[in-house]
Amino acid sequence: MTRAEATYDVASGSTVYGMCLNIQNQAFDNSPLIVSQSAADRGRLLVSGQTVLMFGGPNPHLCVHYLEQRRLTPVYFAAEPEGDGTHLKFVETSTGIARVDRLGSSIDFEHEDYFVIMALTDEGGNHVLVCYGFDWKGTWSGGMYLKAAYSTLPSYTNSYYLLHWVDTNGDGIPQTGEMTQIAAPASRVFGLDFSPFTENGQNPDQGTIVSEQQIRQLMTTVQPYTTWVRTFGCSNGLQVAGRIAHEMGLKIAVGVWLSGDATMDQNEITRAISIANAGQADMLIVGSETLEREVLTETQLVTYINQVKSAVQGIPVATADTYGQLLAHPTVMAAGDVVLPNIYPYWEGINLTYAISFLNSRYQEILSAAGTKPVIISETGWPTAGGQVGEALPSAENAAYYFLNFESWANARNASSFYFEAFDEPWKTVQEGAVGAHWGIWDNAQHLKAGVQSVFDGATVPDNWSGLQVIGGAGVPSIRFTYVPPIGSYATLKGDVTHVRPADFKVTVFIKVGGWYNKPTWDSRLTDIPPDGSWTCNITTGGTSDTTATEIAAYLVPVGYTPPRMAGEPTLPVELDTHAVAKCQVVR
Repeated sequence: MTRAEATYDVASGSTVYGMCLNIQNQAFDNSPLIVSQSAADRGRLLVSGQTVLMFGGPNPHLCVHYLEQRRLTPVYFAAEPEGDGTHLKFVETSTGIARVDRLGSSIDFEHEDYFVIMALTDEGGNHVLVCYGFDWKGTWSGGMYLKAAYSTLPSYTNSYYLLHWVDTNGDGIPQTGEMTQIAAPASRVFGLDFSPFTENGQNPDQGTIVSEQQIRQLMTTVQPYTTWVRTFGCSNGLQVAGRIAHEMGLKIAVGVWLSGDATMDQNEITRAISIANAGQADMLIVGSETLEREVLTETQLVTYINQVKSAVQGIPVATADTYGQLLAHPTVMAAGDVVLPNIYPYWEGINLTYAISFLNSRYQEILSAAGTKPVIISETGWPTAGGQVGEALPSAENAAYYFLNFESWANARNASSFYFEAFDEPWKTVQEGAVGAHWGIWDNAQHLKAGVQSVFDGATVPDNWSGLQVIGGAGVPSIRFTYVPPIGSYATLKGDVTHVRPADFKVTVFIKVGGWYNKPTWDSRLTDIPPDGSWTCNITTGGTSDTTATEIAAYLVPVGYTPPRMAGEPTLPVELDTHAVAKCQVVR
């Protein structure tokens, strides 16, 4: 528990201290063993994987200040001077909307206050609960409310709650019967990927120009459900998308489609700059998977990004690409104002059960590589129909569950994202086969698909992605194979681990075909462990020769360790045994 050095914050924290049966630690936010005191990240928690309660707002509390300054909280405090005086506000981070806005001088803080109770997961995997008010009685009220709500805490599933205390009996002492909930998160998602080529026969690759009427109609459909939309070009009628979005109160990330044709690319860039300078864009995304599609080199792409950045002001400019391409091209990440990864568990054949755990791991890798730059997932989704990829099976039920699970994760982590995509687009079967036409939350007739509404009604699922629980309880860490494919088989190797937190470890696998080789690849030498402790590894990425492997070895290693690259060496190096906490090996 961290608490600011302010009497009322200590009093609020003391209200709930001792309620839990597990061991608790109390500390102030100036404790160098728990909270960083460095100028670069003062207020950052130095613990990980813990549950931390913080009492006090960002002015006295270093930790709350750190979290709110980096917009890691679902709500942040703002005191903004306006024409009639200073307004005190609680602003929703994902939308920028002030959910509470009061002229400070109009509040009698002896008998009235507002307070927030909010939950988040920080960079260290800590589950953090923050409680404070505009003034000290608000913070005191929050502690009392939290204690009163304790018995029904599982029913509080939103990332934040804003409450209003009014001293109805005039004694100046907050009581829970005087507190009223006034706001909780809106049922909108952060953003949707928006492409309007929804009618049969429409295809941007064949020159279809979508009418303003059609764009307006489609945008009217999504407007109640999202805060942002993201487009994929400035041509084919999309030139008006920014203006329409702003007329509807939506923010828009305007896409610049880059094809590798220098003339066409420059025309797109010129249009995007014009749209931005007309005030009709809130972000410019210069290129979509241009590295993944191999239509531009890193140098060409960075040149385009810099060209656009120099021509517009006041809005972020970046490119969007697969997370793997961004990690492989740090110069591209450095060129943008934000980092925009595409993460698709479906395309990587991940079973739906483990899809968000996989996404969470990739997101964490991108966060680490991005440094201080904001990260916004620019694409993720699950198709409602089409072909199976590995263990990833398209269906309406699976797509609805992935959407629910993903938005639950995004809400818990306060992660911004553009979900792919708003509407089904029949033309995409040309590029992706049957699956290409079935990524929408709505079908191409603008009917919301089955199972999706629950997300917009505020439904969530519990954490099934972080892997912070110790599998099997305390004990000696272990790893084993649960299925070893026979020689000649292309089946997947499977195993599990016990007595460790999956979030803290990876598995590194090797096969012996004459000599030893990394699996699944040299570039991917570590395998994730989902929260249930199971793991799988493709050990036949090298083709037929891999199916003849005579031995398989797997090591349980801590996160942060990089296994050696093996290219046919006769023995496995001793360093693996030194770093691993457990291993298993089999002869076939």
